[in-house]
Amino acid sequence: MPVNIGMKSKSPLWLVIVFSFYIFPIVGTRYGIISYSVIYGIPMAYLFVHLRTLLALFGRIRVRYVMDICIFALLLMISVTMPVLHDTGDYTYVWTVLGIVRKLIIYLFLTIVLVHHYPKENVLFHFMKLHIIATSAYVIGSMLFFGFPILKTTWNHIWQFENFSFLKKYGYSLRFGWSGFSGFRATITCTLSVIFLLFLKFDRLFRDFRVFSRTWILLLGLNVLGNMFYGRSGVIASVLICIAALVMYRKINGKLIVSTVLMAGGLFLVITGLAQVNESIHDWYNWVTSPILSLITTGKTDNYSFNHLVNDMIFFPEWKTFLWGDGLYTDPVTGRYYMNTDSGFMRQILFWGIGVTALVYGYTVYNLKSFFTGSGLKLAALLLMGFAVYEFKGEEYYEIVPLFFMLSLMFDWRMGTDRGVYESMNRFGKIGVIGKGQENVPGYVDMERGGSG
Repeated sequence: MPVNIGMKSKSPLWLVIVFSFYIFPIVGTRYGIISYSVIYGIPMAYLFVHLRTLLALFGRIRVRYVMDICIFALLLMISVTMPVLHDTGDYTYVWTVLGIVRKLIIYLFLTIVLVHHYPKENVLFHFMKLHIIATSAYVIGSMLFFGFPILKTTWNHIWQFENFSFLKKYGYSLRFGWSGFSGFRATITCTLSVIFLLFLKFDRLFRDFRVFSRTWILLLGLNVLGNMFYGRSGVIASVLICIAALVMYRKINGKLIVSTVLMAGGLFLVITGLAQVNESIHDWYNWVTSPILSLITTGKTDNYSFNHLVNDMIFFPEWKTFLWGDGLYTDPVTGRYYMNTDSGFMRQILFWGIGVTALVYGYTVYNLKSFFTGSGLKLAALLLMGFAVYEFKGEEYYEIVPLFFMLSLMFDWRMGTDRGVYESMNRFGKIGVIGKGQENVPGYVDMERGGSG
């Protein structure tokens, strides 16, 4: 059964389910081994079965691939070497660096699935669209779990999620989805969908796949609402990104301002009304709005989390630590992050110093190099803006690097700049070029020949 969200292109239900599960995987303590086997075992098996497609995609040795492999290998080696040099015995950061590989397996799997179902030049659009559907469905799921507590209790009883007790914290009542307790990663994922929505709506690269305005507003609202559920830093990131996109794409006008004010005002009134009749919503409402109301009334953000981050977690360490790190990622006594910092760049500086930290961020930006021209430049700016906000708050580069890598690859296909891949596809039996239901789907290559695009 196809799923249509008003984008002139329907997606099979099974694809929606696959994306939804692998973007928000289910991992509980009861079936942990089974969960990880499904999360990584199925993608690895699928990639092995479709090895010919992988050879077609990566068969040509390119400088970008070599650089990516070399930098990753260097980071992995340093993560192992630092604890030895500092004699700390703390190898927990190795697992963080390996997160790049773990996430790459997932994104490769999802991309190859799309390559077998759509023309390769349209894979980027369908990846973004399915990502948006997945996050929107997840937010709706959170509302259902909140509205029907028996569902939440039963779901947790089946999987026995870690951190389920966190939902009792002030303002955390809506931080739950089918993957369990949802926080920093969930709000990042919602912001990514906000970026994808802005790109698909405003950029001319996908003019043949226009998003209907009402659907677009609904999806944008759902994902910003997800930011409000899972982490206030996401609200800040998404609002800043929306403003930047409107400026870059020159979409600011009186009609838009009035529509935005009316929509935001209406949503505010509805939530305010619900907060008056439900204690949990009231606590969440106060948690979300207190920094904003404080900023309006006093000119300062009365936000303990932000103040704690800025005042206690971001600091200038000793010069020796700043330059070379301490080789510690986890405090050996408390088991928490070393020096109790949540900030992503601070964790890196404390572990391996400013030099390697700069290499990590250079590595992250490098994987967006395909976007540094034309339409891609604006998308790259929005992605990097979101990355900067979140890396200030927490640590995410090991999940973002593989995403940027795959997005760049898909962007190359859309622009038709990676002709070698087209040749490889033909050599391996036109994998992903002509498939079921693809003969009449327009693509970028058609536009170059004067087609409708």
